[in-house]
Amino acid sequence: TATPTRTPTPTRTATPTATPTPTPIQYGWKGVGDPGLLDAHPSDGFWGVNPDWWYNWGAQGPFVGAQAVGSAAQVISILEAGLQDLHYVPMIHCPSEATSFYPDPQGAALLARKYPGRIWLLFNEPDNAALCGGDINKRHQDFVPVAPHASSPGDWSDLGKYLGEQYVQYYDAIKAADPTARVFAFSPVQLPMPGLFGLFWPGGVELWSTFLQELNRQGRPLDGIAVHAYPSNASTYHQGCQSYYLDPTCVQEALTSAYQFFQGTDNTPSQNAYPTLTRGKPIWVTETGALAALNASVQGQPLTWARVRDGFETPMLTWFQQNTGIGGSRQYINGVAWFSTHYNGGPGWDFTASNLLDHLNPALRRPTEIGVRWRDTSCPTCQCPGPDCP
Repeated sequence: TATPTRTPTPTRTATPTATPTPTPIQYGWKGVGDPGLLDAHPSDGFWGVNPDWWYNWGAQGPFVGAQAVGSAAQVISILEAGLQDLHYVPMIHCPSEATSFYPDPQGAALLARKYPGRIWLLFNEPDNAALCGGDINKRHQDFVPVAPHASSPGDWSDLGKYLGEQYVQYYDAIKAADPTARVFAFSPVQLPMPGLFGLFWPGGVELWSTFLQELNRQGRPLDGIAVHAYPSNASTYHQGCQSYYLDPTCVQEALTSAYQFFQGTDNTPSQNAYPTLTRGKPIWVTETGALAALNASVQGQPLTWARVRDGFETPMLTWFQQNTGIGGSRQYINGVAWFSTHYNGGPGWDFTASNLLDHLNPALRRPTEIGVRWRDTSCPTCQCPGPDCP
C-alpha cells in the first residue's frame, strides 16, 4: 500500500503593519518667546500663562547668549530638549554657512525626522546687525547692508537672494526628512511696507522681493511667513506713526500694509511680484510688544506692566480677535507671540516692560498684568484658516 504524501502546511506570512503617517501638529494662536532666564518651564505652564506654542530663538541671539553656545551640537541638544514638548517651535536662528555653531541643513533634518509634524522657523532678523545679520555680514561684507542707516532699498537685494538660497537648502533637507513639516521664513526686522521710511531700515520690500524671486527661480514654495511688529521702531515706522512704545494703531496699519503685500493686493509700484508664493499662506507675528525698560519715562509717565497692558496689548488683542480667522480682513494671521515671558538683558537690552512673568519676584511664580491678559484672551477662530485647521 502506497504511503500517502503529506502536503506541507503553507507558511503563514505576517501582514506587514503599515507605519502610521505622522500628522502636522495643530497649534493654537497664542505664543511666547522664552529666553529661559527664569525657572519657568512648559511643564508648569510657564507659571500659568499656558501658551499654545513657544520658541527660544533656537538657543541663540542675546536671549541665551552666544557665549553659552560654542558648537552646532550644543544648539542641536538645546533644540532637542525643546522638541520634547509638542508646543515647542524650533528655529534655525541663522544659516550655518554664516556661523558654524548653527545647525546645518543635515542637522536640522535629523531633528525633523525624529520629531515630525512641526513648524520650523528660518531665520531670525537677518537684516539686523545685532542678530543674524551680523553673522552674515562677517562672511559676506560685500553685500549685506546691516548698518541701521542704510538708505537705498536696492542695497538689500543681494541679502534677499542669499536668504532665498539658504532657505532652499534647509527646506529641502527638512522636507526630505519629514514631509509633514512646515517651513516658515524669515522673521526680519522690517515689514514689507512700501511706506516704510525714516532713519531705520527702509528695505523691507526689496528684501522680500528678491527672496521670493530666488524661491521662484528654484521652484520652491513657502509654507508660511514669520514677521516682527513693534510700535514705532524699524519694523513698522511709517508716515503718521510718530509716538513711541504705546501705539497699537501704528502696528495695525503696518501689519495691514504688509498683509496686502503678501496677498498681492498692494497697488503701489513696489507690489509683490510673486504673490502666488505668499498669498493665502499663514502669517505668524513671532515678536510683538513694547521694547522699553520697566518704569522708563514714556510720554511723561513711568511705563508699567499695567500701562503696556492697557495702552498696547489689549487694543492689539482686540484687533487680532476682530480681524483674523475665516472671513476676517487679515484672516491669514493665525499666530502671535509676545516678547517675552521674561527678559532682562541689562543696560541697553532691558525690555522688561513686555514681560509676561514677574521676574522681579520670581519666588512668587506669577504672571504680570500683561501675562494675565495674554492668558485670559480667547480667539477661537484665530488659527483658521491655515495649516492648523482641522
